[in-house]
Amino acid sequence: MLALINRSFELFVRDCYGKALWERLARQAKVDPRGFFLLQHSSEAVTKVMISEASRILRKSADELLEDLGGWLTRREPIRRLLRFGGRDYPEFIESFSEFPGRAVMVIDSLEAPKLRVTAYSMSLYEVEVESDSDIWVVLLAGVLRGMADDYGALVVIAIEGHVLRIDIALSEYGVMRPFPLIPEQSDQVQP
Repeated sequence: MLALINRSFELFVRDCYGKALWERLARQAKVDPRGFFLLQHSSEAVTKVMISEASRILRKSADELLEDLGGWLTRREPIRRLLRFGGRDYPEFIESFSEFPGRAVMVIDSLEAPKLRVTAYSMSLYEVEVESDSDIWVVLLAGVLRGMADDYGALVVIAIEGHVLRIDIALSEYGVMRPFPLIPEQSDQVQP
């Protein structure tokens, strides 16, 4: 699982900050600058060193970087599509969020995502408990939930309290929801 997070972090850094910064980060974190492979074994220590070095280089907190990574993941169309099948609107998406690890395993069978438990206190107040020994998941998922709120056009406040994400939906129809056709648009052009 950590290889997937490490690969995602690598692609996030390359995409948002450039190849040169990734190579500098890789050297300082003592990881292969060619990047990670999804099937290779990786430890949480490697992940934490990479995040720590990126935090130092970019002068951002580790939590900011992990939340940014979560938001960036929601802008990758295959991940966005997987997430959007969770509901018509943001409250419905949150209510089905505990099913996300099971849906993700259908795409990546070796995925070891944490269990998620959603508690609805009202149609606008939810808690998501993240069952994981790692703090990485909690902050990363906060970023995913923020990114999806933007995708659904919802105005939300998300607070992290230990391993619990508290989601307060101020307005579920605050902005324009991004279109979500069930069948992705196909380009008429033939790809070389």
